Parts: sequence; structure tokens; C-alpha cells
Amino acid sequence: MRKVLYVYGGPFHPSEEAGKVLAELLAADGHFALEATSELNALATLNNTEYAAVVIYTTGFRDDLVPAREQGLLGFIRNGGGFVGIHSASDSFRGNRNYIEMLGGEFQSHPPVHEFTVSIVNHDHYLTTRMPDFTVVDEMYHLS
Repeated sequence: MRKVLYVYGGPFHPSEEAGKVLAELLAADGHFALEATSELNALATLNNTEYAAVVIYTTGFRDDLVPAREQGLLGFIRNGGGFVGIHSASDSFRGNRNYIEMLGGEFQSHPPVHEFTVSIVNHDHYLTTRMPDFTVVDEMYHLS
């Protein structure tokens, strides 16, 4: 079984909880085992590990991709290691231009966060059967 390093942290996003979901999905598949950490120094030693890939789901940490961490992460990728940047990965380590260039993009802004209503048409669809956190209000679903 191949190992995947999942690095999470920062405000605004449920990155730790998302890692638990990802770990379950990968375990069920049986090909990968996820190791989760909020410790950014794990990036510094990526080149010396047996990870198949690194997944970044962080927000912020503007200047925290210090040289040792940058060298570990970008060297790992340069040497063929897999990389997955989830959502706010483009709003992470923005003080490091090499990281931003590797991503090929950078978060600029988004509109204000607001509530919205979702109308589910197909109650048997895979996505709707996996949504445990909603309430029904007059046949309208409000995500919590």
C-alpha cells in the first residue's frame, strides 16, 4: 500500500475533517494509506520519504514555506512525487513565488460568504445520498 501525506491547517476551511473523509475513501479503495499532519515541517523531509503523493489543504501560512520546506516539497514534486492542492492551496504560502509558480495560479478573492438554498431533484443520486448534514424545509434543503 502506498502512502500519501496530507497537510492541513489554517482558518476558514474544515481541512482536518476533510482529511478524515479522504483517509476513509483511500482506505476503502485499498491502494493508498493517508497520513495526516498539521506540522508544516513534514514538507521539509518529503524527498527522504516513501510517499507517493502529498495533498495540501491549507489556508494562509503566507511566509511559512521557509527554504527547507520549499526545497522538500518542490524537490519531491520535481522528482516525480504526486501533488494535489485542494481548494485553498492557492491561498497558501503566497509569500513563496516558487510555490505559486508550481501551482500555476494564485487566489485573488471571492465574494462574501452567504447562505443559499439547494433544491435536490434526484433523491437517489450518489451525491445526495452522501449528504448527512441537511434539513428539509418545505421540500427545500438547507445545508448546515
